[in-house]
Amino acid sequence: MFDLESTTQRRHAPEPDLVPILDGLTAVIFFMLLSLSFIGITKLTIPPSTTTTASLSQDIPVSGRVIAKLEGESINVKLEWMGSQPGALSEIASRMKPDKKNMNLIEAVEKLALRFKEKFPQEKTIQIAMAGQLNYQELISVMDGLRKNKLYEDLVLSSYTEAE
Repeated sequence: MFDLESTTQRRHAPEPDLVPILDGLTAVIFFMLLSLSFIGITKLTIPPSTTTTASLSQDIPVSGRVIAKLEGESINVKLEWMGSQPGALSEIASRMKPDKKNMNLIEAVEKLALRFKEKFPQEKTIQIAMAGQLNYQELISVMDGLRKNKLYEDLVLSSYTEAE
């Protein structure tokens, strides 16, 4: 009549799988620990930084530049600078034989360099821009004029397009 075994099998509830539940609880615990540590970090206050402004005691020219162009049979040498007091100086030198040292050009550049050095004695660097029609020996003559009397420590060559 009554089968005891068959009723216990029918009423027996399946056991839940504990491994996925434990994995989920572990992930939740780690997430809570991390979020609590970030809450502590976000509450930190950083004091504002102090800034200072620097001022220059002298007016320093920016980009002192010698530009040499060919105009007819002479070379126009111009020394220009920018900064708080922009300005320019110019000299004209006659063109000599292309393969010889041009003393007129050296003297003209030296004159410009001396006048510029008197006005701005702290300047140690000057740029040189030569027009495309001038040759290598004339570039050397310009450099010799700037190096004479050890006026400038550094000479920087610029593109010939700046001269033109």
